[in-house]
Amino acid sequence: MRLVRAVIVIALAANASVACAQTRPVDAAERSAVIERVAAELEKGYVFPDTARAMVQALRDRQRRGEYDRIDNAVELGDSLTSHLRAVSHDKHLRIVARGASRPNAGQAGAVPPRRSADGLEEVKRLDGNVGYLRFSGFADVGRVGSRITSAMAELASTDALIVDLRQNGGGSPTSVMHLAGYLFPERTLIARIYSRPDDSTTEMWTADVPGTKYLDKQVYILTNRQTFSAAEAAAYHLQAFGRAKVVGDTTGGGAHRVTGVDLNDRISMVVPVTRPINVRTGTDWEGVGVIPDIPVDPDRALVVAQLAALKALPKTAERDRVIADLEHAK
Repeated sequence: MRLVRAVIVIALAANASVACAQTRPVDAAERSAVIERVAAELEKGYVFPDTARAMVQALRDRQRRGEYDRIDNAVELGDSLTSHLRAVSHDKHLRIVARGASRPNAGQAGAVPPRRSADGLEEVKRLDGNVGYLRFSGFADVGRVGSRITSAMAELASTDALIVDLRQNGGGSPTSVMHLAGYLFPERTLIARIYSRPDDSTTEMWTADVPGTKYLDKQVYILTNRQTFSAAEAAAYHLQAFGRAKVVGDTTGGGAHRVTGVDLNDRISMVVPVTRPINVRTGTDWEGVGVIPDIPVDPDRALVVAQLAALKALPKTAERDRVIADLEHAK
């Protein structure tokens, strides 16, 4: 009991410390120190050196004009710096935030977020017409979700087409994306090269060697919307680039870079994009532009549209015709 009380006291003290740090006014010395640290981190590690220099110049120009002089709280300083950096870079992974601060615009009041599984794999099922369906809300590390992906692909191995729903998927681990991709290629395949700015190195991203039956010579559709981001976009972009999947829905968020976190001081942190993928087919990535769908459609209708596309591309049968008619009526 004493140990529990001690833990509670420590937790309350930590929360109080964070709250105190966030209510402390930002003075001129702190503003200057934060901006200098931001500039140093960009010049040291941001994935595009020329863009880093342009961002630093823009910040210094604004600083000289006194645009930050009246900012006296950490949240507003972080938001302003983020906005100004993104105005130059258009990089949605790049951000500066006040740690532990409440954010009044972070969602609708009273909205209840959807429940999500710990590993991000939310649904595995067969749709009418023998079309497989997987829905991921995120991609946990392959050590957590890999075995579930393997089981799901075994369960859906006899389906005639597959739909992978990545709407509302904000990303996660590329290792899990490559595990899923391993079932869609006949052999281990080089997908992209990853360039790291801090150490000026390049590594390779390959589809995983996976157990069980591969899902080959069958249609695959990926559902997307504006909230599809980061590793989820990687799945859509790379599979689309290799002709292994068609993307259905809306253009994705446009965040290709991987990041590292930096504490700028005791209450303000920075997320710095330091690596970028280079698809071996396209020679580029989706940063700032998103993944453009093969079949643009309102994301709310994307599932029905993808299911119809899958069924219409298969040989006609009485059962498929019935399902197509039902879907057309529902659409």
